Amino acid sequence: MPNQTPRNISATPILEPMFNRVAWIILVFSLLITFISVYASISYFEKLGNERISARANEILLGIENRMISYETVLRGGVGLFNSTTVDRKVFANYVASLNIEEKLPGIQGIGYSIPVKSMDLEQHVASIRAEGFPEYEIRPTSEREDYSAIIYLEPFDWRNKRAFGYDMWSNEMRRKAMTRAQDKGVAANSGIITLVQETDTDVQKGFLMYLPVYEGGVTPATLEERRNKFKGWVYSPFRAENLIKGIIESQNSDFGFELYDGSEVTESALLFDSNTLKELSDKAITPSFHRFESLSSQGREWTLYVHSTPKMFGNERTIVPLLVGILGTILSLLLFWVVYTLKNAQTRTRKLVTQLDIQNKHIENKNKDLSQFAYISSHDLQEPLRTVANCADALKQDYEDKIDDEGKFLLNTMLNSTARMSSLIHAILEYSLLGKQASTDEIVDCQKVMQAVKQDLSMLIEENNATLTWTDLPIILGNQSMITQLFTNLITNAIKYTQPGKSPIISISAVSKETHYEFHVQDNGIGIESKYKDRIFQIFKRLHHSSDYTGTGIGLASCKKIVEIHHGEIWVESEVGEGSTFKFTILNQGYE
Repeated sequence: MPNQTPRNISATPILEPMFNRVAWIILVFSLLITFISVYASISYFEKLGNERISARANEILLGIENRMISYETVLRGGVGLFNSTTVDRKVFANYVASLNIEEKLPGIQGIGYSIPVKSMDLEQHVASIRAEGFPEYEIRPTSEREDYSAIIYLEPFDWRNKRAFGYDMWSNEMRRKAMTRAQDKGVAANSGIITLVQETDTDVQKGFLMYLPVYEGGVTPATLEERRNKFKGWVYSPFRAENLIKGIIESQNSDFGFELYDGSEVTESALLFDSNTLKELSDKAITPSFHRFESLSSQGREWTLYVHSTPKMFGNERTIVPLLVGILGTILSLLLFWVVYTLKNAQTRTRKLVTQLDIQNKHIENKNKDLSQFAYISSHDLQEPLRTVANCADALKQDYEDKIDDEGKFLLNTMLNSTARMSSLIHAILEYSLLGKQASTDEIVDCQKVMQAVKQDLSMLIEENNATLTWTDLPIILGNQSMITQLFTNLITNAIKYTQPGKSPIISISAVSKETHYEFHVQDNGIGIESKYKDRIFQIFKRLHHSSDYTGTGIGLASCKKIVEIHHGEIWVESEVGEGSTFKFTILNQGYE
């Protein structure tokens, strides 16, 4: 009896360092969950911000493109007017008035008609227009040159547009490039940034013009030479950029700002429109969190759209929610660590009980009772604080419901789910630690009856997944029936869980008698396992899939390995990805028939 005491005293403290390691594992694991939750919340806002910027950019881009197509269509109607009838000032005015452009097409300054004038025809041209009732008419600027153009119609003929009457747009290089392109190619052409003749000294806006050519005969000639020879004039529209864009983008959103640039260079000189945030963007201390560049072609002119966020997007939520998740997650992690670490007291009590039972020579019988008590204490002491933390998080969600948006509630729910998963994990860890300390392995175990019981226990899972479970000629062995049952249960549950989408699980179990052992095969038609992971899957906490894809604690196959080793056997897997897996394990053949 005295010789037994040191042996059992030294054996029992093995539990203490093991559970200390469990405490550190739980701390690391829970802190990892916290880190992932914080990262997920940051990524959520990042993704949401980019999606909102993309949606806003597409909305503005589509609005501009559709509106410019509409304006081109209106000008094509003007071309059709010149091709279908004799147009004078009254006919043109009536046509433009019928379009009601001020109401239907906001942003357009007007619709006009300009004709080319040779220097030799200048006096005759001026005289003819003055004869229509405009005695002060002249082509401006008045400097001498070979080629002129003249705006002869521009409706509505209000005070602002009258400033452009008789203006020679051909005299300006920016306008001339667009006019030449329209004339030579027979297409709509936009000019670069200009200051319209209609502008005054107040509320000066940047502008541009859109031109469409009119040819003799009503059709676009096939060759460049013909297009130049038969060219009659340009139907065109002037645009004040700010009025135009504000007419297109009717809804304003303070979460966003945007700029429209002429060309591909993003510079202030190329800025066509600014939603009043360019100054902020030029300040190096203010950098938009989200932004997007888009290119668009407008009647042969390349424009660049720059859409960006403002500080009002998300407000403080983008910072507060991840911070709140991090703080609560860290508190939960430390609390779990403290709870598990305090199990040393329970281990000490266990050691004293084992010592007393060893002195009374009842070690084998009472050890099982002691471990059962230990498992109860461990489970109770761990689960109660977890429930407390979960209740606190739930109370936080309820009390601050009006201060936390849907994203915050989602993240708090994620924490609650993680707490539940941690509870399940701790329970599995305790079960794993007790393997091998339950009962002896010399019971008579009829594997046929074990499988019947397992199938009955898993009947609901089998039915829900439309699984097929079969077995043939399973032997009677010596072992621990409870552990053998757990072994088959874990392997069958895994086979059902990791089935291929769209397929019903098929699991077949068989056994082969060898010289010294039985070799069991558990075959499935699941997703399979890559060869590089065939050893890793039997390690505790080593999961190949995210918990959101496949539930589990990462302990099931580790428990299977431990059970097989307790029965002096080995376990391994043969598998091909997409072709299913066959788990094989051996149980010592002790000659029982």
